[in-house]
Amino acid sequence: MSPIRAKPCIGHGMAVWCRLRRYTSIHPCSHVTPLRPVFDVTRRACPQTPAASVPATRGQDADPKQQPHLPGLRNAASRTTLPAQAVRPLMKQGNLMAPLQFVILSDSRSGTSLLSETLNSHPEILCHGEVFHPSPAYHIKGDRKGLTLEDAVALRDHDIDAYMAWVYDHPEARAVGFKMWRSHNQSACDDLIADRAVHKIIYERTNVLARFSSSRLVQATGIYNLPPGKARPGKLDTRITFDRKAFAAYLNKHQSLFSHYRNAAKGPVLDIAYEAIRDGDFSTVLNFLGVSQHDLTPQKAKLHGSAIIDRFEPQFHDTIREVLDTAGHPEWAAE
Repeated sequence: MSPIRAKPCIGHGMAVWCRLRRYTSIHPCSHVTPLRPVFDVTRRACPQTPAASVPATRGQDADPKQQPHLPGLRNAASRTTLPAQAVRPLMKQGNLMAPLQFVILSDSRSGTSLLSETLNSHPEILCHGEVFHPSPAYHIKGDRKGLTLEDAVALRDHDIDAYMAWVYDHPEARAVGFKMWRSHNQSACDDLIADRAVHKIIYERTNVLARFSSSRLVQATGIYNLPPGKARPGKLDTRITFDRKAFAAYLNKHQSLFSHYRNAAKGPVLDIAYEAIRDGDFSTVLNFLGVSQHDLTPQKAKLHGSAIIDRFEPQFHDTIREVLDTAGHPEWAAE
């Protein structure tokens, strides 16, 4: 058991924090406001529960023939991955079940707002946005438990483990998560990737030309997202230039990032493409998170058309087709 680390009070009721991904004990001092422990899904009992009473759930302690399988989940590092329903912690504090913790691992201009905002509309899910964004005001969802935005940022800068515990501390939900890319905070991201207690959703927009064009269009228009039903601004029809070397570097970075996510991920992993979510396949994610099935209404609209090549000025179209043919992905001209 990892010891509690006492921290200076930041905001209201935040005197004691514990390391994320560790069992905790409660400080005996009466003036301390204890936080809910963050549980490790590799055990299905409280820390005080004798090991002999803990039922086998996975790995060498369980019969792999008896373990259920969920489409879309994969094994990682020779480990058996179970659906969320089978590994959800059964520990309770009072009458509250510890929420399942998850993180959406992706990168910018990958359609992550479509996934995170739509998941957050589910009655059993609280899904933050980019909690490591330099200005996270829009991204932090739900009850802030007395913290101002300045308090939250100060906590994040002071102790990332404490900040993560605060982000996940939403007992009213059955699943709590947020979206993150490695460029936000490399060490924190790698800690989450290696944490078997956190469910990972690796969310890739496989059409890299679509990502590349979207990132350039954001620079040109300043428009990041569009809620459903909102009038489409005319400047979204802006045409952009194409740089062969810039695209090659972007593609290499994309491939390296998602290879890292897949190779380093520990614990339950769901690997799903943006294209599946764009087409309405939220049920696979809901199964993975162990929540009830709902017909979710997408909370974001696509900014640009499906003819990706038409986002660029016409004089670059032949060059783009040549580059895509060389990369082995001529289909990226459309999405």
